[in-house]
Amino acid sequence: MATFAVRDGNTTDIDPELLTVNLLGPEPDPEDLVITPQNVKMTDSDQIADISDDNSDDNESIDRILEAQKPSPKILTDDEKEISAVEDMLRSKKSARIKKQKEEKLPENSHEASSKRKIDPIVVVSAVVAAALIFVFAAYFMGLFDGSNSLKMTLSEFSGSYSKTAAYKSATYYTISPASLWFTKQYPLEKWVEFISYIPAQTKIYFLGSPNDNILCEEIIRRSGHQGCVDLSGKLSFLESASLMKDARMNFTNDSAPMHLASAMNAPVTVIYCSTVPRFGFGPLSDDSKIVEIAGELYCRPCGIHGYRSCPEKHFRCATQIDVDQLISRL
Repeated sequence: MATFAVRDGNTTDIDPELLTVNLLGPEPDPEDLVITPQNVKMTDSDQIADISDDNSDDNESIDRILEAQKPSPKILTDDEKEISAVEDMLRSKKSARIKKQKEEKLPENSHEASSKRKIDPIVVVSAVVAAALIFVFAAYFMGLFDGSNSLKMTLSEFSGSYSKTAAYKSATYYTISPASLWFTKQYPLEKWVEFISYIPAQTKIYFLGSPNDNILCEEIIRRSGHQGCVDLSGKLSFLESASLMKDARMNFTNDSAPMHLASAMNAPVTVIYCSTVPRFGFGPLSDDSKIVEIAGELYCRPCGIHGYRSCPEKHFRCATQIDVDQLISRL
């Protein structure tokens, strides 16, 4: 350390490293070499060191100096406080929404959703067993089993039915079985009307079904205005219906009993699947058969094995979005 005199006659110790001399400049004035409290600048560390030398235990003084160097917190106005509160609320809501979306995230389109739906194997097995029982019961009721329990499929067994339906077979014809026990398995009335408008007026169209289907068949015929339509619902037996389907140019049905009847006769058939799907195992067995259904996948389809009285999702897109062109291509 170097000792220097100051103007008030006192002396002070100054670290030589804190002093710089301009050796290349003009000779300094002797007055400038006198160190005064005004031209000695002390750093923050010097202040702390000086205080520590005076009183090493005075930690409170050090804390006050450090605290004084911290920037003062910004004081917000009432408007700024309100804006900040609103921003915090929006950020909180956004975070909650993102969290909820992650927890309940659904696939972006219905095709992906439906493709990820898995069918319980037990449901499929139960459906196949139920279909087999229905078929056996229908075959027995129609007299298709002989004493040895073998299925008789020879045309001679249907000679009576063939003779009764022969009058309907004098020209090319189609059959339509528009009804189903379950609403969601039934192609909509207005779609049948649209389809029939593409069938030539001179072509015969026979409507098949039970007596309960008469109202639906008559309404389709009335709305279509097609002159070749004939309502045979409730007027033919099972065997007579089977005989008529056997020689039809094409039979159009829902996923219902008439499809199985056409399969038993190996008659050409086009089957419309609405809420159900062919992979349940209830598909057509005829050599000339085609399945018609909605293009692509639908998140809610299939909604059940047998169908419902109404669409559970209230839109029934599995039926209304089936393109009629698929049926027209089978004319």
